[in-house]
Amino acid sequence: MLECRPVDGALVVRVWIACCGEAREVAADGAEFSVAKNKAIDHWRHAQVERRYLETLPSAEITWKPSVEVWLREAKSLRPVHRVCLILRYVHGMTRAEIADRLGLSETQVKGYLQYSLTILRRELEKTSS
Repeated sequence: MLECRPVDGALVVRVWIACCGEAREVAADGAEFSVAKNKAIDHWRHAQVERRYLETLPSAEITWKPSVEVWLREAKSLRPVHRVCLILRYVHGMTRAEIADRLGLSETQVKGYLQYSLTILRRELEKTSS
């Protein structure tokens, strides 16, 4: 096993200068030079990877919330009439009477569709959470 003494900051600076071509004299033997050079390269590579990773993260101000409309459209357990009633009610804010007029249903039917579809969604959420 090769034993190396700890690399101090001055050696890393000398190696960095040597790698950049600003100075060619390095007062260290070959093993210390390789260790210092590799440590400097690893440091800069790690800093670059970390910077790229941090750039991909969303800022703290922007929090993504799934749209209720998208969630309702993707719910496979809902029939189209249930989906339409839910979207009109909770996304567009229409009353049951407005939904009934728009869809050509009675207000009682709309109320039943809304209650039934909410029950279906509750069951679906319980299945996924457990």
